[in-house]
Amino acid sequence: MRVYLLLMKLSIILLAFLFYVFSVGEYSGQGEFSLHGSVRVKNYTQKEYKANAQIFGISATPQGILCFSNQRGVLQYDSEEWRTLVLDNKMESYATLSVGEDILVCNTSGLGVFEKQSNGTFEFKDLSNNYADEKNPISSILPFQDGYVISYLNLIYVLDHEFHKVAEYNDPDNGIGAVSVVNNIVYFRGKNKEVIFYEAGKFKKINTTGFFQDKNVVSILNFNNKLFFLTENQGLFLLENESSYQMVFNEPNYNFKSALNINDNLLSLGSYVKGLLILDKNFIPRYKINTEKGLNDGTIMCQYLDNEENLWIGTANGISKLDLLSPVLKYANLYDEATIEDIDAYDDYIVLATGGGAYKINSSGEINKLKGIQDECFGLNKIIIEGDTSLFISALYNVFKYNNSETVAFAEGGPYNVAQSPLNPNHVLALHYDGIQLLEYNEGKFKEIKYIKGFCDGEPFNFQVQQDG
Repeated sequence: MRVYLLLMKLSIILLAFLFYVFSVGEYSGQGEFSLHGSVRVKNYTQKEYKANAQIFGISATPQGILCFSNQRGVLQYDSEEWRTLVLDNKMESYATLSVGEDILVCNTSGLGVFEKQSNGTFEFKDLSNNYADEKNPISSILPFQDGYVISYLNLIYVLDHEFHKVAEYNDPDNGIGAVSVVNNIVYFRGKNKEVIFYEAGKFKKINTTGFFQDKNVVSILNFNNKLFFLTENQGLFLLENESSYQMVFNEPNYNFKSALNINDNLLSLGSYVKGLLILDKNFIPRYKINTEKGLNDGTIMCQYLDNEENLWIGTANGISKLDLLSPVLKYANLYDEATIEDIDAYDDYIVLATGGGAYKINSSGEINKLKGIQDECFGLNKIIIEGDTSLFISALYNVFKYNNSETVAFAEGGPYNVAQSPLNPNHVLALHYDGIQLLEYNEGKFKEIKYIKGFCDGEPFNFQVQQDG
């Protein structure tokens, strides 16, 4: 096996050299591949919830029952069973909000409510006549003070607790969007794409310089007690004062649709087509979660964090549940040859010996390649020599001694693993594909004492040393 790998490696080197010569330097080289931890993803398809694929909104009742807005009505899930609350005239639902055991529903004809009956069933009641002359689809509803704020495509109503109109904002030309309530203030995208806020009975521009006129704000949220504005494709902005904004993150290859504050350390950005980007508190992407990482679909229609801190995603083609805050990460599909040969713990890291080199993972799940080791790795072993604990890594051509400050190669050949001699703590045994090697550590260096080759018919892969040597 080792001879085959050595020959294969030489063939790859020769082919790579020939490719470089004949391509006349067209490619200067490729970056090192990286390992990305994946959170656990559970998908639910329309075959399971028996409704249309697209999900427009997600909310939950005080009892923890999830409500999903769908073209078939309101889908409910209690972690065991799905059921559908069908609207009158088969209307579509776009958003929901629970009030006690009743469920407010934004739908094709306006606003309604599913009232829970004494027998556990729900009956639908239309509420639109309380505040509007015409029935139009409502896209969102949020609690605000003692009442609610609802939004249409071109209109916002502020309602009291009896659903009577208190205030309204109309933009017949551009359309309303990014409606949110932060610290008891309503924010939304209004006329000329400006951000508008409603406070003390008045609608006002948040900025008078026209900062947002060339930006499409898709989400407004509070993160770490600061106000942020996510635009579709021009970045995430922090409000510093009434006339000053700071761009804290930008990814030009993404078109964003929504944002959700997971906690003080994580912020989730949902996109069209490309899935989710999860940023840390320094706005550095921690996870890229897309169809390659297990999502049903890459177009994120809505996001919701449940009571158990699971992140639920409504997409254009199904529902996904992400165990985002779990300490368990999945590392898979590294690349074609990256089999995991060995795993060990060293200096608060998990170290992996893989077909693509050696890697270390810290307690946050971040992974980095150990420098100086480019070849396939097979064995890991911690050994203490003269009071210094080092990790010995057996790679395709050499044994490496690693101690977080440097990586030193000291035993050429074709090693699979190393072990310390119980007779002399300064002696190390290296098992190679063609034999076994004894080395002595002295004055900071290893020196070969003996190399026994061909002691068995096959290729030795691993070994143990008895206490008597």
